[in-house]
Amino acid sequence: MLNKVRATAEKFTDVLAKLFAQVGFKAEYLSFLGLLAAILAGLTYSIKGEVGLYIASVLVILSGFFDMLDGAVARATGTADRLGSFLDSTMDRFSDSAIIGGLILSGRVPIELGFISLIGSLLTSYVRAKAESLGLEMSGVGLVERGERILIIALSGFLKAMDIGIWILAVLSLVTVVQRILYVYRRLR
Repeated sequence: MLNKVRATAEKFTDVLAKLFAQVGFKAEYLSFLGLLAAILAGLTYSIKGEVGLYIASVLVILSGFFDMLDGAVARATGTADRLGSFLDSTMDRFSDSAIIGGLILSGRVPIELGFISLIGSLLTSYVRAKAESLGLEMSGVGLVERGERILIIALSGFLKAMDIGIWILAVLSLVTVVQRILYVYRRLR
């Protein structure tokens, strides 16, 4: 859904990646910082009131930013490889779980919707990974990829509308899973 915006953002991240590469920053550091920001976001949701919500939303955006930047740094330094890709994807699932888990445990969202959102987010990524392991290109398939999910969570926090945001995330994640399953089914049939 954000593929057009992503192309513009990649130009910006490529410039930043070159700067990070020049000072010796490694892609793994950025992946770790993204995970750390996600864990802190999940923990920060437990701070009562709007302050906790705003700080967590900033940390969610920061986590997504580091996730965007780590791949660009790997490409800029010539260190992009399968192991890095595997570790990045795994840390992204931990990050998703920390953020949504933090929302659930803090009581900011209904437990049922939180779990549906978490399951939808994890399945969205799993279906993509499995399809790509079978040789299919999955970029841009479905309504909400990770970038969109991060934006939904962060924006609903900034707007003090987590209940609405978690509904949107739950529904769109499950719709995306179905879209991806149907796409793969048609391609492999």
